Amino acid sequence: MHSWNHQGLYRNKRLILYFLSILLLSVLGCQEDAGKIKKHNVILIVIDTWRYDTLSLEINGMRVMPSANDFAKQNILFTNAFSQSPWTLPSFGTLFTSLYPSVHGAVRTGMLRGGKNFGILRDDTETLAGILKKNGFKTYAVACNNNLSPEFHINRGFDVYQIFRPEMKAMRLRADEAFQLGLSWIKKNGQKGNFFAMIHLFDPHLSYNPPQEFSGMFDPSYTGRYKDNFDEKPESVRENKILLNAQEKEHIRNLYNAEVAFCDREFGKFLRALNDLNLLQDSVLILTADHGEELWDHQSFEHGHTVYDELVHVPLVMHFPVERGIQGKEIKGCVGLIDLMPTILDFMGIPIPKNVQGRSILPYIMSDDKFKEEPLYCGSLLYGTEKISIRQGNYKYIRSVVEGGKDELYDLRQDPAEAKNIIDTEYPRKNILKLKLMAWYESNQKKAVNQKAVNLDKDTQERLKSLGYIQ
Repeated sequence: MHSWNHQGLYRNKRLILYFLSILLLSVLGCQEDAGKIKKHNVILIVIDTWRYDTLSLEINGMRVMPSANDFAKQNILFTNAFSQSPWTLPSFGTLFTSLYPSVHGAVRTGMLRGGKNFGILRDDTETLAGILKKNGFKTYAVACNNNLSPEFHINRGFDVYQIFRPEMKAMRLRADEAFQLGLSWIKKNGQKGNFFAMIHLFDPHLSYNPPQEFSGMFDPSYTGRYKDNFDEKPESVRENKILLNAQEKEHIRNLYNAEVAFCDREFGKFLRALNDLNLLQDSVLILTADHGEELWDHQSFEHGHTVYDELVHVPLVMHFPVERGIQGKEIKGCVGLIDLMPTILDFMGIPIPKNVQGRSILPYIMSDDKFKEEPLYCGSLLYGTEKISIRQGNYKYIRSVVEGGKDELYDLRQDPAEAKNIIDTEYPRKNILKLKLMAWYESNQKKAVNQKAVNLDKDTQERLKSLGYIQ
């Protein structure tokens, strides 16, 4: 009996040593995986209010965005990328969480313009910055938009979050200043382990007030009342309280284009600086927009009020580390900003949260696999009555949530400008898309039960009012 115990103890020791060795190998494997995770930096550049068409736009023989256009040709260009909302707060919420706006909660509460309540990013939601931080990344952001204020919890997960208030011209951060702040932080932290840096540029947002050297860039002969800037209230333009002639509208478009051109020049400088620091070749760099801008495409102005493509079709270019050899590729399949978070995590080898509503598009980036199309949804307007949309294949269906509203259906291949509503001639297709859209809408409404709102203080209300977000 006594000898049996010794043999049993011996066998137990062998088992213990065996399991300890397995545990040690697992730990070493995890450390090796962690090393893989920490190999690459992530740099996200978001240009506020940036229309997709300016990426390749030429005016009088001049390219509006030569730096971004060349960057797109050298890397991965998504020609059909879409925001999930036509204004900043919900769009960034989706970008950071891979959840639709009504689910992550950072939306405007109430469906009519004029309310002063905004939702905050719900507390139980993981963010891209937070996940990367948990995996050893230093995290940084610089932003210039009141809708990105910490009051909305949009800063969750960032070690350093620099926010600037653009309602006063003296406090409005220009693209060169934003890049300089970002670059300064990167220089201090870029050699001390991996990092995630988000740089937000506000310049193309109203008011259109480009630097002097850019203001007459595309129509130098214009001498009218808006020669150097356009600073009218957007609602005054939409409601025709300010009458603009064709020449003035064209000049206002060119002031907008000049703001975009200025961002492009500074983006080119930023790329060269990253190259000089030997950081670009080992980084994932994403260039995109939170939404676009309407410049009378559908007889209206600014953003936040529709789900037409001038507001939700956004540029998206992704650069991957040079060693992966991915460059010069164009992907035409439809993707959303909702797909960015899972794609970044997938590339880094970091588990993707189970509750995300987007998908990793990495397989289509890394291979020539046929792109699997999935429906893309949009909604959460800032102004007017709520509208939602579904895009699938060549068709886009728009539905008013309010009873009695006008429904719309467009064949985007035949009618990319969304000018001819074919809702009355395509009943079968309309009904199929309507069923899918309403199922999505109702499902998201159920998931939004924990949504919280923040009552903005008077100072924040005044800042948002100055930008036209509150009447």
